[in-house]
Amino acid sequence: MGEMSTAGMLANPDRRRVFAALVLGSSTYSAIANATGLDPKTVTVCLERMEAGGYVRRDGDRIELVDEPILAQARLRTAPTPGVPVDGDSERQSVIRTFFRDGRLVSIPVQHKKQLVIYDVLAQRFEPGVRYPEVEVNFELGKVFADVAALRRGMVDNLFLERADGEYWRAGGTFVPRPSPT
Repeated sequence: MGEMSTAGMLANPDRRRVFAALVLGSSTYSAIANATGLDPKTVTVCLERMEAGGYVRRDGDRIELVDEPILAQARLRTAPTPGVPVDGDSERQSVIRTFFRDGRLVSIPVQHKKQLVIYDVLAQRFEPGVRYPEVEVNFELGKVFADVAALRRGMVDNLFLERADGEYWRAGGTFVPRPSPT
């Protein structure tokens, strides 16, 4: 299986259309082409890329979606990030107390393990499943630290955010459920 993430696979609009057609029951090249309005060559290229990433399987003329890579990444995305202490952990709280003052980040830690704590805290500012234009990411990060480019780059490099086509979305970090309004 290739190393393409689900977000990477879905970053391409043609692959999104092919993926949607598969989810909705299309299972042959011609059915996918009809459902998407894409030309057969584009469908073939998309399916080859998705197959290389392990997201589809071909059996003769039939094509089926493989759920496991998507489910595996969903499980990873909601699990605590390795090396990031969990909320109740005193080490995590110590890093937060040291590097945040009055809701602002004083500096980016030099030690990578502490950076991960900071990026995890900042990831909580972004809703999973929501795509943000770069200007919104900059605005949100600018509320806590002046060097938004450094924060953004660190969050992308450490897989807390992913980006494509000028948009960013939360891709990692611990998931803290928000209370439901009652």
